[in-house]
Amino acid sequence: MDETDSHADVGAAVEELLCTASTRYGFADHSFSLGVPFPPILHDDRGAPYLLGADGLEDRNLLVSKTDEEAAVLIAWIRPEQGSPVVGFGIDLVALDGFEGKHGAFFVKHLLSEQDLRFLPEISSSGPTASAYAFSAKEAAFKACSQPLRAWIDAYGEGFYFEARGFELADATHEQGTARKGEAQAAMDALGIAQIELLRAPAGNLLVTAAFALAR
Repeated sequence: MDETDSHADVGAAVEELLCTASTRYGFADHSFSLGVPFPPILHDDRGAPYLLGADGLEDRNLLVSKTDEEAAVLIAWIRPEQGSPVVGFGIDLVALDGFEGKHGAFFVKHLLSEQDLRFLPEISSSGPTASAYAFSAKEAAFKACSQPLRAWIDAYGEGFYFEARGFELADATHEQGTARKGEAQAAMDALGIAQIELLRAPAGNLLVTAAFALAR
């Protein structure tokens, strides 16, 4: 598959996910950029992306997420409508063949919990595909907490530590904080996140996962 075909597959998958989420949760607008210039993006100390509005201040109503895989840089954003439960958004892009062989075994061993592993057969009959989804879900869920965390830091002047592997699948389609280490669950509780809903779509040899943090 050449780069043009790959980008077309990813673009179609992302648009499908964002349209589905917009219908489900209510977005005033959404869009994405794939391999083309995007409005200047800033990054906080944790590397989370954000955009400035016309007034030079961060546009807190615009939830932005960034990911890259196989030279494909994907930036997506949503603007939830008033009353939408979405307070955070994350997107992740992974290559399915990266979860094959010894490389894939490393990800499974070091990043997937026993609970994640129990759900893999329900996700896909293909082991690499299921492992890729579980890993991507963790990454997207972690990113979906970045916007509420920025608001917390601004309000209280301090943050707290948690990482992507601190999240695990609550079932074959949803993601929530785990008490395995306590860090991810503590973060979600402090940030007022009830749960993180996931949507996924294949894009050729790539997989796109979008995560939406929903307020309590």
